[in-house]
Amino acid sequence: MRISGQDTSELEAAVEALSRDPGLPEAMSDYANRVTRLYADAPGAVAMMGDLGRFGVLAAMFCLPTPVTRAAMVAAIGPGVAGRARVTSHLNALEKAGVIEATPFAGRAQPLRPSAWLEGWMARWLEAMSLPSRRWWREVCAPPALSRDLLVLYLRQVLDANREGLDAFAPTPAVGRMMTLVGGHLFVLELVQATEALARLDEPVGFSRRAFARRFGISRAHVVDLCAEAARLGWLIRSDDRRLVVSRMFGEDLRRWTAIHFVLSNATQAGRLLPLMRGAAVPRPGA
Repeated sequence: MRISGQDTSELEAAVEALSRDPGLPEAMSDYANRVTRLYADAPGAVAMMGDLGRFGVLAAMFCLPTPVTRAAMVAAIGPGVAGRARVTSHLNALEKAGVIEATPFAGRAQPLRPSAWLEGWMARWLEAMSLPSRRWWREVCAPPALSRDLLVLYLRQVLDANREGLDAFAPTPAVGRMMTLVGGHLFVLELVQATEALARLDEPVGFSRRAFARRFGISRAHVVDLCAEAARLGWLIRSDDRRLVVSRMFGEDLRRWTAIHFVLSNATQAGRLLPLMRGAAVPRPGA
């Protein structure tokens, strides 16, 4: 599937090559392990950061000069991730949970800043996002050291791409759909682990709804809904012994999605995400 309707772009060529690389499943497993551990080690993390809208709020918190006002936050996120009402509601919830903190201020509105806990959590998030892709680093410069500056650079480019309506993940709409659901990205990555990095497809796997719900603090009813959505997308098939069978369609979608993610991750670390995506002509559907 082509990423653009133009001649092959740098992004498209890199994704095609990486999607066929025999080392991709190992890196995919590394990525899945890092992200799922990150959320499992932080009770309540899914509720605070478990979908794209919630995470967009945190990204803007790190990209803007702190302390940051709610109005500046709404402007930074842009309309593609979360609207004003949702941003305000989520900021209130994050402040109540102690993830972000209000700063002393003489005016009526108190600016906000990340808590020490959130600073540490986001440092681990940067490791999960950046390290698994570096085996395919092809930039002239060396990979940058992990730092708060790199975190800000990474998040700022992602937010800028969103405001421009750029989306390189159009070839994997099913994954995009799951990523919009609370805990959806963790569900996807748990399936990667359950299939041993896509080595076991079209056969029953040991995915436990109860264990998944308990590990990430999600209701079992919501996990049932995630499974139902995955079945609707053609990813899951119920076997005769009531275990789940993960389809080859899931494997194809995840291999492609991971290749795109890794290529974009390396470009983001090098500070050239936007030129790469603009060159591929990848507007978000409806933009």
